[in-house]
Amino acid sequence: MEVFRTLFQRTTAIPSRFFRNSLELSGRIVRFQRERKRLFELIYSRPCLTLISEWEIKREFELSQSLHFIINVKRQVKNLIRKRKKINSYFELERPCFSGDVFLTDADDSVENGQFKKLKVEEDKIELRIKLPEGKRWIWKKVKLETPERVRKLLRDGYTPKAPLLKREREPTGDRNITLCLCLRKRQRKKKRHPREFSP
Repeated sequence: MEVFRTLFQRTTAIPSRFFRNSLELSGRIVRFQRERKRLFELIYSRPCLTLISEWEIKREFELSQSLHFIINVKRQVKNLIRKRKKINSYFELERPCFSGDVFLTDADDSVENGQFKKLKVEEDKIELRIKLPEGKRWIWKKVKLETPERVRKLLRDGYTPKAPLLKREREPTGDRNITLCLCLRKRQRKKKRHPREFSP
């Protein structure tokens, strides 16, 4: 995110926390592509890796990427081999298309009392207040939802809400809706430390 701060200047028309979230999302996209480029170049330079399992690739090269990520890149290299297509650089491949349909909110100050969004998740209701543009100004909009049973169960099991995602989706009818994607995380209990006893 810090790199992008030097490249883009925030105008006074854009709230600072909204701008921070935009920079954070941009940074994640770039970091994802950097990791994909490294893995692609590794497999493309060693075509034999397409013949072994992703487990072996992950273990042999001590990769941090998920198995699904490795499978996806392997499939991309296999398709190039099958089409007998040679490239000189990763950047010759089709570039990713960013639609802007997903927006994260974790670069705000807090989950419940941020400057860009305020989220309250209770057992019976979910309340989200979020700052959105209206004309030349930004105003707070409030949305209330009934808490799904699955979320209620997780709350009872000790899970706490983290910063949500906002996802724009198109319905079969052509209408567009904004989906609130909740992220819940289990509270980690601190282990009690017992004093060690030494026998004389």
